[in-house]
Order: sequence, then structure tokens, then C-alpha cells
Amino acid sequence: MPRSPVLVKTTSGWVEGFQRGRTRIWKGIPYASAPMGDLRFRAPHPPEPWGGTKITVNWGPMAPQPKLGVLSGVSSSREMSEDCLNLNVWSPASDGARRPVMVFVHGGAYVEGAGSMPDYEGTNLSQRGDLVIVTLNYRLGALGQMDFSSFSDEDNIFESNLGVRDQVAALTWVRDNIAAFGGDPDRVTIFGESAGGNAITTLLTTPAARGLFSGAIAQSPNPTTAHSSGRKTEHADQLLRRLGVDPTDLPAVATALQEVRASDLVRLGGQLQDEVARREPGVVVMSPSMDGDYLPKYPMDAFRAKESHPVPLMIGTNRDEATLFRRLKLAILPTSRAGLLEMLRQTDPGAVDRILAAYPAPHSSRTWVDATTDGVFRVPAIEVAESHATHSPTWMYRFDWASVLMRVTGLRAAHTSELPFVFGNFHAGAGRLFTTLMSVPTRRRVHRRIAGHWLRFARHSDPGTATSPWPAYTGDRRRTMIFAPDTRVEDDPQSMERLGWTGVARHH
Repeated sequence: MPRSPVLVKTTSGWVEGFQRGRTRIWKGIPYASAPMGDLRFRAPHPPEPWGGTKITVNWGPMAPQPKLGVLSGVSSSREMSEDCLNLNVWSPASDGARRPVMVFVHGGAYVEGAGSMPDYEGTNLSQRGDLVIVTLNYRLGALGQMDFSSFSDEDNIFESNLGVRDQVAALTWVRDNIAAFGGDPDRVTIFGESAGGNAITTLLTTPAARGLFSGAIAQSPNPTTAHSSGRKTEHADQLLRRLGVDPTDLPAVATALQEVRASDLVRLGGQLQDEVARREPGVVVMSPSMDGDYLPKYPMDAFRAKESHPVPLMIGTNRDEATLFRRLKLAILPTSRAGLLEMLRQTDPGAVDRILAAYPAPHSSRTWVDATTDGVFRVPAIEVAESHATHSPTWMYRFDWASVLMRVTGLRAAHTSELPFVFGNFHAGAGRLFTTLMSVPTRRRVHRRIAGHWLRFARHSDPGTATSPWPAYTGDRRRTMIFAPDTRVEDDPQSMERLGWTGVARHH
């Protein structure tokens, strides 16, 4: 009897997916053991081999998170579990053809989201590019983004950077298994948006990730989101006190961290994140930790020292990133005059006059939202590009497209608005929001252009095409692709704002 075309052998056992049209799909494949019990707050362990064949036709559980989170778009009926370290694969065929691979890391402020979100369904990209798409889950919130390592003792070990370690474990799985799904382990492009974009810039400076990918695309990253082990320990201390635990009583700490319900960690971690963000604008509780080991340096310092992994990089932001945060009243970003001034008062008060002078109407409410976009997203991404370009090919973009509805509501080219045009999914949450009142021919045309550049980069390590050349970024000309109705390349767009924010000190 001929073997099923969706039956594939992995290093842990056989998996059987399904075929839809011309695409073969596998959902919920474990890439690590369940991080539960003694493995809670520990680095991911390889998955236990399974006997027989694992049927992979349903999404795996997503990481514990707030239900109906504003950034996730995930249905409240979707299963959540600490046993969430799984991934999904889309491929034209499991035929040994060694196609390029794209591995997507989802966003959601490191507290929400899943690789199984409808916005990230990989069929369109896989078919359009004849390549393999992988999406993954990783640990979120207090279970994955806080650092309790300072509360370890000889009997109880807690490890840092669990979310980053999960992503490295998933990339290791891809290296070891993707050839069986028709992919090329030597041509793996990692890409991610928002917190996923931060994950990309972090992985570019994580020693354990070196050699696991051949190219990277960072969409709307906040590359400054990472904090010192001292600050992360303060946050862990505060969470323990919210649990009613004395942080100096290490046996009690160990018991509490093992026994507390995941839902309580989600709730208390979210409260702590919001409280700290209001008290110290720009500080993100759920973030990578500069632990001196797994993540030895602040990622921005590693980029400035020319120590990022030498692979081709695409990086960019949306024209109006911060409008979404302002509209949803999210505390994680300081989008008001008071919030931005307080952030600068705590970090770099001398920069205030220089920054305000860069904007034509320095006291308007729009200026403060634009300044958040520049200070949190755009200029740090430019600094990454400028440093990385000194040793590896780098391309910069700005996404300006906005539907009539997005312009009328004032959201314009908001955070996440490029995602539907990358994946070509217009009937999911973000796709519906950002393309309402945009004609079908227009959205298809924008998708063809955006996805075409992304897929070209994954296949050829260069996003330029014959009909749409895209020059590499350099520190002298700062050439940037502007995706807009009149898509074009500009030298050093918004240069005054760039100069105003360049070199501004950050919370570490």
C-alpha cells in the first residue's frame, strides 16, 4: 500500500497531517516536552518520543494568556495549556525538494497570541512562494517572560529567558526535521511582528541561536525591549509578594511557583505589567532578560558592537505604529504627552528639547503619538539596521498603506496593519479590521507586492525584484522602501525625527 503523502517521520515519531487543495498541513506538532511539573520555569526539554503515529490535524494548545486579549484575536474557545510548545507546518509537498523555509514568531506583547491564529494561516504564502511555512507557540506572560533564576537554590532551579529558549528549541526542531516536510534546513528565514519582531532582533544576538537561521525579517520590533537581570529580579520579587510569598524564603518560593495556578500567574502578571508601565513608562515586565549567560548583552549593545549574527536582515516599521495603542488605551506604551515626558525624565531628560524640535507641531496630541512611534519602534529599528549593515546585507522599509476606514478613524497605518498583506489572510481578525473599505483588487495588489518581497528574500536573501528594485540600507544614504500607493525608495525619510531620537537613553 502506498504511504500517505502527509505521513512524515520526525525525530520523535511519525506524524500524520492532512491535505487541503495543493497544500499539506500539520498542526500542533510538539517540539519540546510539556513545561509542567518539575519542568515549569525550566529550559525546554526535547519531546518524549511517541509510539505509533500522532495525528496532527488539530491546533495544539496555546500558551496560558488573558481570554479574548485585545492583541491576540484568538477565540476564547481555543484550548490553553502549559503544554503549549507545539508548532505548525504548511508545505507544497513532503518530497525531499529542499524548499526555502520561513518560521514565524507571533506577537502579542509577550502576553498574548499563538502560532495558530487565523491571521497567520500559512497556506497563501506556502502556495505563492513554493516554500515551507512554520508557525510556533512559546511561553508567555509570567510563565515564560519573567526571570525567577535569582530565587533558585540547590534543590530547585529556575531558569531565565524561557520564551527565547523555546524559540531556539523550535528552530532546533526545524533544523533537525524540516527536510522531511520538503524544506531546506540550510535556508531558514525567521520572521516576526511586534513582540515577534523583538524576538527576531533578540535571536540575532542570542549565542544559542547562531547557525539556526540564514536570514531574518523583523516587522515592527521594539528592539530595546529587554531588561537587566537586576530589574527582572525586582519584578519577580514583586510578583512573589503578590502571591503572598516572602521572597527571602526560598523553599516557600519554590513551593509557590510549582503550585500556583497558571490562570493566577496570568492575572497577577498582567496586573504587574500594567502597574510598572504606568510607574516607569518604557519598562516592559514581560521581556527578555540580560542574564549574562543565555542573553549575555543588552541586544542593542550587541548590535552596536557589531556582534549580531551575520545573516541578511530586513527590518521596518509602520508609519503610525502607536495609534493602535492609543486607541486601545494600552498602558504598555507611553502614547500621551505626560507618559513620554515621564519616560524621558527617568532616562534622558536632556533629549526632550531636541526631540520636540523635530516635530512641526510639538504640542499637538498627534505629535505625541508620532513621537511614540519614532521613539519606540522606528528609530531603534533604524539603529539596528545601521549597525547590522556594517557586516551583513540589510534592507529597511516603512509601511504606509491605510484603507479609507483606517484614515477616517485616525488609525492610519497602525501597528499590525501590514500583517494581512504579508500572509494574504483578509477574512481573519486583523485582515477584516485593516482592509475594510479597501477594494478587493487593491488589497490583492498590495499583498502581491509585500508578499513578493518577503518571499523573494526567503528564496534569494535579497528582497529586490526586477520590477521593484530595493537597494540595501547603508549608513550614508539610509535608503528605505516606502510601501504606499506610490511605492518608492527614499533616502533617510523623516530625518529630523530620526536625529531627534537617535542615541536617546533607555530603561535597561
